[in-house]
Order: sequence, then C-alpha cells, then structure tokens
Amino acid sequence: MSNLDPIPYSDAQLRAILQRVKTIAMVGASSNWNRPSYFVMKYLQGKGYRVIPVNPGIAGETARRKSLRLAA
Repeated sequence: MSNLDPIPYSDAQLRAILQRVKTIAMVGASSNWNRPSYFVMKYLQGKGYRVIPVNPGIAGETARRKSLRLAA
C-alpha cells in the first residue's frame, strides 16, 4: 500500500470503530489555531472524544520547558 492509496476500511467499519472508541491519539496535532489538524482536534473534542495530541516537536518543547522550570 503506497501513501496515496485510499484507506482500506469501509465507512461502516470506520463508524463502528468511532462508536466504540472514545480516546483518539492524533498524530500531527498542532497547537497552532490556523492549522487543519487543530480544527480536527477541536471538532473531535466537541463530539465527546478524548484527544491525545501526538506531535514530537511540541512534546520535545514541552519537556524542555518543564526541565527548565525544574532547574530554576
């Protein structure tokens, strides 16, 4: 499967998954309000899902800020 192939799940399968799952890890989530991933995350949260943002750049920055606070 290449990166451009469609998702191999039917709408019914995706609907069933989303009805069972209430926590979603969102890879590429952005804290920048004008990025599409930000709106997707807010939409899912508004529909009652717990969204865990996964963004290595943001995670690294958060960890760095915490370590700086602990060092102070």
